Amino acid sequence: MVIETNERHMFKWISEAIIDEIKMVDSKHMELVEDVQGLTKMMMEQFELHKAWLEREMRSKIDENARKRNEEMKMWVNEKARRMNEEMQVKMNEK
Repeated sequence: MVIETNERHMFKWISEAIIDEIKMVDSKHMELVEDVQGLTKMMMEQFELHKAWLEREMRSKIDENARKRNEEMKMWVNEKARRMNEEMQVKMNEK
């Protein structure tokens, strides 16, 4: 009987120790889950900031390129108009 009582007591102590260990592991697991969620949120915020920066940079480069092309086109049109005027003046002077 004494052995049986001691064995039960020992098994109860081992069961409680295992349960405590499981609770501790569960607590650590929850901390890790919270850390991962925090990192995920932080990464998404950084991604959104980088995305917004890239969009601004791209828009700026597109606008700059469009301005350059517009100026080039104006210069080309002006040069063509100047040449046409010169040609017309030459033809008028020939008559």
